[in-house]
Amino acid sequence: MQPWKSYKAIPQSQKSFWFEELKAYWNSGGFKAKSANNKVNRVANPVAANTIYRRGSSSVGMHKRKLEAQLGCPPNWMEVFADCYKKKADGTWSGKRSEEVVKTYQKLLEERISQPASGEVGSSDGTSLIVQEDQLWAEATGGRKWSRVFGMGSNALMSDAAQP
Repeated sequence: MQPWKSYKAIPQSQKSFWFEELKAYWNSGGFKAKSANNKVNRVANPVAANTIYRRGSSSVGMHKRKLEAQLGCPPNWMEVFADCYKKKADGTWSGKRSEEVVKTYQKLLEERISQPASGEVGSSDGTSLIVQEDQLWAEATGGRKWSRVFGMGSNALMSDAAQP
């Protein structure tokens, strides 16, 4: 059997059949338990629920590569985050969590810069600073959750620095 080319091409009997199947699934105990759990999770952290990724279906990694091409050098996570979570129209952050992460990151970065460098390996070539920025970003966002760091997406999988 070939797939239908459009929704209009699907016979009404098939649409009715699948709708009844979906209703049966939605009324099942497993689905209701999952739905109740998700409802509790949404209510428990309204700050996180209000933060909106502003770049559609493109990944954070794709935007990082685009920024790198525009800037001519690798962007830091703050620049990538601003590109993905700031509103284009007025330049405000897309939610309170975004604002909190930025403030926390800037505070941690200022604290790190104000501390004297104490025997950091690799600081002469700049790699230590990049690693520290990744660590600071992970710390500011609350660390890994399901192998991701908020604002880094799956790029956190490739960054050992983002380990908690």
